[in-house]
Amino acid sequence: MASKSVKFDRTVFRLLIQEFKDKYNIDCSSQKDFETIRELVNEETKEELENRLNEREESENRTKDEGKLSDDTIKRAFEFKKSYRGSHDATTCSIIARKVDYKGWDDFCEKAKLKYDYINGSQTTNMYAYNTLNIGQRVTIGWYPRKYCILMYLGDFEFEIIENQGLKSEIGRKIETTGFILDDSKNKYELPDIIIEPILDDCIDAEAIKMGFIPIESLL
Repeated sequence: MASKSVKFDRTVFRLLIQEFKDKYNIDCSSQKDFETIRELVNEETKEELENRLNEREESENRTKDEGKLSDDTIKRAFEFKKSYRGSHDATTCSIIARKVDYKGWDDFCEKAKLKYDYINGSQTTNMYAYNTLNIGQRVTIGWYPRKYCILMYLGDFEFEIIENQGLKSEIGRKIETTGFILDDSKNKYELPDIIIEPILDDCIDAEAIKMGFIPIESLL
């Protein structure tokens, strides 16, 4: 008896769709993008699709084509068309997952726990003991290569931002901090912002952070 597939989760499914877009460099903004997606998903050109549909129409055995998705299903999955059902079946999810090198939907969901869930994931925010850092040493804070900052240690608890991806700080910004903490207010599959701990516990920003109000200047 086959095992039951992992329950559909829209947030996780959107991560799968984003991986597909990233792999094939598609932004889903035009009819041309849709034609490309359909060809990639079903592994056939538009002409081959038309021939297949004509052959099926002429056949007495009009069974559904295995491993193929309809135009309507693809449009809903990639949000060319609004999905009123709000979910997709395991077959649809698995067909798309296999196009980005997973065994299927269950395999993608299992690996997503490591790749995207910042609580269970293997990529976490590194906390550095500053007494072991040398001046000029570079450290990475965040989830490289998706959301991170590379900082250069200047000494005396001071850093300079030299590279940034998906965080708030501009390159060249200098900060003083005793460490970094995560803003845990987001969905667990959405990487959180990183909060710069103030040097002084009694400053205004420190009090705001304790109360859950994060000043924009306190975000890395």
